[in-house]
Amino acid sequence: MIESFINGIREELNKLDFDMCPDDVEFRKGKNFTAVYFFNTLVARLFDGNKGPVVEIKASLFDDHLDSPKAFLKFPLSLIFFDYLLQQIKNVFMLCYSKAPYDTFGCCSSFIECSDAKQCVNPNIKLSRGCYYKKNLEKGMIFYGKNANDDRRCL
Repeated sequence: MIESFINGIREELNKLDFDMCPDDVEFRKGKNFTAVYFFNTLVARLFDGNKGPVVEIKASLFDDHLDSPKAFLKFPLSLIFFDYLLQQIKNVFMLCYSKAPYDTFGCCSSFIECSDAKQCVNPNIKLSRGCYYKKNLEKGMIFYGKNANDDRRCL
């Protein structure tokens, strides 16, 4: 069942409109378990327990006050819970993405197109995340193109 769950995670994440790199999602095999990492953040451990497959989920994904290396919620990997977890996996992935570090930059070569559209048009979600000009656009501060504000203030 553990391999089925891992394959289910891969299938669910492939449904996202997201340009993933190989190290965004990792399944690391330990001696008696498989660890699941999203953006280098441990999110779950899967192993065969005495009464069947078990999943341990990082507690801080549900409550920031439970952020300790030993704070895991332990569940039997039953068929009902299996389906529920797979439904939630995209949310967990995007949560880890939102907390992952990223590089920042002023703007990319699409700044005129972004200005005219009044929003970031870069299809690369991961790249656009670090754009300072995107933050200006979100505040209605447009510096270029046909929609440029008259008062071109800086942040």
